[in-house]
Amino acid sequence: MKNLSISQRLFVLLAGLVAALVAAGVFDHLAQAREQEAGERRDAALQQAERIRYAMLGMGYGMRGLLVSATPEAEQKYKDDADEDFLKAVADARKIIGDRPDLLAALEAIADSTRRRRTRARRGSSSWRGATGRPRWPTTGPTTCRPARSSRSWWSGSWRSPATR
Repeated sequence: MKNLSISQRLFVLLAGLVAALVAAGVFDHLAQAREQEAGERRDAALQQAERIRYAMLGMGYGMRGLLVSATPEAEQKYKDDADEDFLKAVADARKIIGDRPDLLAALEAIADSTRRRRTRARRGSSSWRGATGRPRWPTTGPTTCRPARSSRSWWSGSWRSPATR
């Protein structure tokens, strides 16, 4: 540096400063591109999470309809459609979060549970409906849905003892 004149030293300093600014600009551009990519990926994951949530709500509504309705054809179709939407949303979410093994394991566990339940339902092994298509309610035991009739029940219409009826 002792052999260089002042103008040459200023030129070297200016060239170094320009090179540092260009490197900082390239680094900033790469950082912004990665941030934008991460934001898009986050938005896509949130969208898939909403699809999964909506499908799970549909599955719940369909199951409720199956349990309550005497003719469950429409509710069964609604529930089957919700199951399909759920499995599609899980498959799409799997593509988005492919590099997160903990989230992939959780998604797989949920999807496997839904697949097993659907397989059992298609084989006809669900025992909660009788041959008539109506739900079978327990008639005895601690889980009975029918209250025991007593002499002082509010639905009997009177508070008389059984001997005076």
